[in-house]
Amino acid sequence: MIRRSILKAFALSAISLPMFLTTPAVQAQDAQTVDIGVLLSMTGSLGRGGNNVVLGMQTALEEVNALSPSRQFRLVIEDDESSPQAAMDGIRKLVDVDKVPVVLGTVGSATTIPTASYSLSKNIAHVGLTASSPDVRSLGKGYFSIIATDEVMGAALAKFAMEDTGKKKVGIIVANDAYGVGLAKRMQEAVAANGGEVVSEVRYEAGQPDYRAELQRLFSPRPEIVLAVSWGDNARLLTKQAHELGLMQTVQGAWYQPYPAEIVNACIAEACEDVKGLDIAADRGERFQQLRAALETRVGSDVVIDWFIGVGYDAVWVTALAVDLANSAEPAAISAALPKAFEIYRGVSDADMSVDADGIQRNQEYGSFVIKAGKLEPYTAN
Repeated sequence: MIRRSILKAFALSAISLPMFLTTPAVQAQDAQTVDIGVLLSMTGSLGRGGNNVVLGMQTALEEVNALSPSRQFRLVIEDDESSPQAAMDGIRKLVDVDKVPVVLGTVGSATTIPTASYSLSKNIAHVGLTASSPDVRSLGKGYFSIIATDEVMGAALAKFAMEDTGKKKVGIIVANDAYGVGLAKRMQEAVAANGGEVVSEVRYEAGQPDYRAELQRLFSPRPEIVLAVSWGDNARLLTKQAHELGLMQTVQGAWYQPYPAEIVNACIAEACEDVKGLDIAADRGERFQQLRAALETRVGSDVVIDWFIGVGYDAVWVTALAVDLANSAEPAAISAALPKAFEIYRGVSDADMSVDADGIQRNQEYGSFVIKAGKLEPYTAN
């Protein structure tokens, strides 16, 4: 009971962790080990995000284990290689071979939906990390999400762009996948609801060597605002070619992205200058500062806490808290305890992490950001 009360108290109130860590934790000889399955893109096009998620997870794991000497948690990580087939191979290994009682993953809707379906078919709870397609709602009982769906982000980004510029003519360019198409639909609805007009919508195939034709179609009707969904190498090439063609300059300061932290490191600085967007805004309170201090010790003082790190950190804490509340490592018990764990946990990626009847975040706090000289900065409208 002492162990569980400490873990729950820290989750609720963000008690200063260092007060518990003045001496090294002593693991009980008969400590229970609970495996947490992790399925992430450690390599491939989504590898940067996946590695940052793991960094957040490892930091949380150290904290949880320091507070829980009689129950130790261990991450069992499989690399989905940013590939649907590798993702299915990974989930089968975690569920059927490693026998994990819960899975955290992945970093995309296209891989989360089929892998979570497999977990749930085996009665293993699945916590989605960055999958934001509204289609995750169809997964059913046992699925939970750390972030809100595109229904929230798509509407928020369109509204932000129109209020920020005071303009109405909008061009939309998205990847031709569940994530991009889902966001485009919500953006269209929000543009119309705010009195605007979508003058062009273009879908591109990820991984292509040239997007000039798609960009010409996007800009042909002369949009005043561009809402773009891209990441990694795709974002680099889209913004580079838009800049080379002189098209980016026609919407300088009016090109908007969801989750700009995903593109800032990939972009050429001059091509992405003044690109704006909304990102999950990490809580800057005591818990955020503790996470920063821990990461500075681990990786150095220049660490930037993006939403991937925050999501990974929160996912491990919520899962450990669910095990603690259930006082069990049985899959059914963990699944039953997860809604309460989300309700009482105060996170870094969001202070209120309560979920609805579908297991999806009810709310999401976003912050506005702008890229300046190749760096992501908080943005406040003039």
